[in-house]
Order: sequence, then structure tokens, then C-alpha cells
Amino acid sequence: NPAVQLDFNAIAEGVAAADALHLVAALGVHDALLNLGGDVAALGDAGGRPWRVALRDPRGGALGWVELAGGEALFASGSYAKFREDDDRRRPHVVDPRSGEPATGSAASAVLDLDPVLADAAATALLVAGAQGFDALVRDLQLGCALLLTDDDELLLTPAMHARLVVLRPPAR
Repeated sequence: NPAVQLDFNAIAEGVAAADALHLVAALGVHDALLNLGGDVAALGDAGGRPWRVALRDPRGGALGWVELAGGEALFASGSYAKFREDDDRRRPHVVDPRSGEPATGSAASAVLDLDPVLADAAATALLVAGAQGFDALVRDLQLGCALLLTDDDELLLTPAMHARLVVLRPPAR
């Protein structure tokens, strides 16, 4: 169907980050923060301190920030950056495979993990799972640091993400 376009972005940036980390380290670089369009992977540190990385707020500005140690990756997904509008409806770019329709109900998600591929895929999966599936998906994928911001501005956090996230704009719930 020429009207359908598939995008493997749910893991492509994670794979690119893993490959880039290995390449940069093989070149002898010890400290670097790789930015892949807002998703980041850390190598070493920022001059003796952790890397500080902001999380985009779908309502504008930064929702908060976390500090990354070397080897950690922070990947996010959201309905705020890629979408199309038709019939006065915003249709996010992430498709829910259960319905074949754009995933709705989630504004943003983020996963911090040592594996950039897992972080990338899990952030997209959390966006689809929404608030109802957050706990089960976190458990099934064994995610330590994850968050989900719903369209209703409710923030769901794992305990580890709660400990690391510095919130700049408190959500409604």
C-alpha cells in the first residue's frame, strides 16, 4: 500500500547509539555525551561530574532533568514532536499494534538504562501501553528507571526514576 509508511525508529536510534558509543570509545574518547535527536547516551563523565540531561515537556520547555553516569542512555518518546492533523484531530506517529490506530492517551515517556536499544524500544512501548499498561510493562521489561506523562498531565514514575528525576514543572497529578 503506497499510502502506508513504516518507520523503525522505535529501535533505530538505540542501535545507532550503541554503535556510536563503541566507535567513539574505540577512537580513544573517554568522555562524551551523544545526542541522537534528543535521545542521549553517555560515555565517561562531564569533567568529573555526571551528565545532566533535560526531559522535554510536551507543554513546552523542560519537564525536569536527570543525571547520567557513563554507560547510561536516556531515550524518550512522545506524541508532541511527530504527528499529523486531520479532521481537527492530532494523530501521533506511534501506532498501537493492537488497533492499527495511532496510540493515544500518552504525551511522553522516557527510559533510562544501560542498554540504549532497550531504552529506545521501551520508551516507545510505554507510550503505547499508556497509564493502564505502565506497571505491567515496567515489570515485564524489568525497567528500573522509567516515566510516563499522560495526556491528562499525570506523571507515572518507577521508584528509581522518582529518585533521579528533578522535576521542573510539577504535573497536575
